Amino acid sequence: MKNSAIKEFELPPNNYRLRRQEDEPVDCYGDSSANGKGSLRSPLQEHLVLSEANVQFGSKVVLEEGKPVGENEIWLTFSPPSCSGEGARELEIIMDKRCSIRELLKEMLKLVHLSGEEWHIRKTKWNGDSGQPLDDLNASICNESIEYGQHLILCEKSLPQRGFIRLHLYLCSLMKDSLDLIHNCQDHSPQMNGGSKEMDNNCGETEEDHIHGKWVSQKLERNLVMEIASYKLDNLGCLEIEQGSSLHELKRTIIALSPRVQSLCSSSPKRIRVRLLKKAENTAKATGSETVRFSRVLKNNSVHRLAKNPAHDKGMEQNGLNLASLQVHSGDIIGVQVLPVEEELGY
Repeated sequence: MKNSAIKEFELPPNNYRLRRQEDEPVDCYGDSSANGKGSLRSPLQEHLVLSEANVQFGSKVVLEEGKPVGENEIWLTFSPPSCSGEGARELEIIMDKRCSIRELLKEMLKLVHLSGEEWHIRKTKWNGDSGQPLDDLNASICNESIEYGQHLILCEKSLPQRGFIRLHLYLCSLMKDSLDLIHNCQDHSPQMNGGSKEMDNNCGETEEDHIHGKWVSQKLERNLVMEIASYKLDNLGCLEIEQGSSLHELKRTIIALSPRVQSLCSSSPKRIRVRLLKKAENTAKATGSETVRFSRVLKNNSVHRLAKNPAHDKGMEQNGLNLASLQVHSGDIIGVQVLPVEEELGY
């Protein structure tokens, strides 16, 4: 069909391809405007016969300039991030279906003239909203169930490796104690100059300890302030930790990797209260600060069992609910409170 059209219109040698045109707008996958006269579907794959390409009697087909799609290739569209200067327009990309997500990401960044590691790809939902992230960079395009003509979104910020989550940690202290806190912690701040931080020799690690996370470099969009004026937030950093870790393991990791927390709690996880912080709506200020408020406290489900058999205290603590069961997700803001006495909360 394509060769017949090229011959009929006496077109010069070039790359051409066929696209089926719909009279009415169709879904968000692979469609683009056709000068108000309908929507163009994804380019037809030339190895298919007309019936397989859903070209029927009376179908409208457009011949356009563009790279044709090979048998082992996939045609996709994607939305670039706002910082790329490309605006809201969609870009197209043709990849070998056997390529990895890492290679797809690299080609997308090249098309929008971006570089670096702080990027990831997301699928789109049926309504075009951002959907599931493609977090396995080594998986092939075909193994990730990406369909021909599907629309993807190129997003800022890198993703943690599979099985891990990233948490933004803040030390929460009463304002009246903030001067003492700064004095005690000014020499214990972790170095956050990119990558993970090596644990200090005096972080209290023993042979029985197992560190389930690491510090990662993460650019902050805004400074956070507490909704309750009597509390002050002190940024500890961004922690990448195994999603299967228990609450007890999260606390021990925070102590091991943060000398400032360790100096305040005497290395006792029971003197740490961990709770979610939620952003208050419409609170972004001209100064670039954003207000957050206290949300639910993360609790260990093994407390009641511990009371029956104190001898198994340590083992039972580690068998509490993991972070996934506690509904702690990547990107959550975590408030760390250091308590004057030990506490252990259960249901």
